[in-house]
Amino acid sequence: MSYGQCAATAIVIQERYGGEILRSEITRSDGAKLRHFYNRIDGKRLDFTADQLDMREHWSMPEYLDIPSSAAEAETELMSGQLDEMRRAFRRAIEREDAV
Repeated sequence: MSYGQCAATAIVIQERYGGEILRSEITRSDGAKLRHFYNRIDGKRLDFTADQLDMREHWSMPEYLDIPSSAAEAETELMSGQLDEMRRAFRRAIEREDAV
C-alpha cells in the first residue's frame, strides 16, 4: 500500500525519468480536500500510488485534473526525511532489478 507516499514518489520518479509532476484534489470521507501528486512522462499519465485511492471508506474516486505542479509544491506534503527514504528505497529496488 502506498498510502501517504504520492508526493515523494512523484518527486523521485521525476528525478529519475523526467517528465512532469501533476496534481489533483481528492475528497476525504469527512469532506476535506487533499492534494494527490502523480507524473506525466512522454504524454502518458502515470500514478504509481493509485492503489491508496482504492480505499473507498477514506476517499472518493479522484478525478484526474492534471494540474501542473512541481517538486517544490510536492515537498510541502512531506514529513522530515521522507524524501530521502524514498530515494534510498527506490535506489535499492533498482539495484535489485539490475542484479537479476
